[in-house]
Amino acid sequence: MFPTINTPWGGINLYSTAQIAGAVISVLIQMILLHRWFGDFRSVLFSALYGLYSWIGGYMSSLVRILSYADGELEGSLLKNILGDNGKHYIGTVIVIAVLFVPCTMLVHKLLYKKNREWKNDIWMVANSLAVGILIQHIFGRIGCFSRGCCYGIPYNGVFSMVFPYARVSYPVFPSQLFEIIGAAVLLIAAAFFIHRGKEAFGGILCGFSALIFLSEFWIDKRGTQLYYNLTVIQIFAVLLFLLGIGYLAGLMWLRKKDRS
Repeated sequence: MFPTINTPWGGINLYSTAQIAGAVISVLIQMILLHRWFGDFRSVLFSALYGLYSWIGGYMSSLVRILSYADGELEGSLLKNILGDNGKHYIGTVIVIAVLFVPCTMLVHKLLYKKNREWKNDIWMVANSLAVGILIQHIFGRIGCFSRGCCYGIPYNGVFSMVFPYARVSYPVFPSQLFEIIGAAVLLIAAAFFIHRGKEAFGGILCGFSALIFLSEFWIDKRGTQLYYNLTVIQIFAVLLFLLGIGYLAGLMWLRKKDRS
């Protein structure tokens, strides 16, 4: 609602501040969890991989957003638009995490622990820390969107409808940012519950996060957005992320079955 806060030292952009705070807090929480679970400081280096995921995921996030635009909305080559500033969607980063975290974790684990620890017994801890980090960063990201008045919902006059004074529209809309913030907070509580009980949460969080984004897109303003069979590009990527979450759960079950045999 208020994109900038004026202070004696200058204006503070709440959107950028929320994005940075989300990334920093996400990594710090991952480091704390990893050190607690592994019991040594080497394990916090797994959180450094989050920087790699975010860097690559930034380009994937740009691609998701660019493909979302209707024909004629952008000019220039696809690569130029990906490298430019045409918006991002966080689901791109989460997809990168889902694809890269297993091979990256295996490599870093072998470098750090060699043969002293078995990576198959430890990877669930890294995955759980990532699940928590993903949700924390998304919550802060949507707080930034709420403050700037972007990513608002469809025209809506019902309960909880809001008018964003700095948005491109002046009519009441559905607060889709708050919907995702609350949904991600519920998933974070669920993740904490399963982690506290010593269970794996990553695959379930991928499925839950993708379902949250898929549902949210029905209430987000779609002007200038490309639709395929009445689904947005972001919803299509959400389905892909859901399948990756199912794939992770299936792979985990296969590893357990293999260890028992």
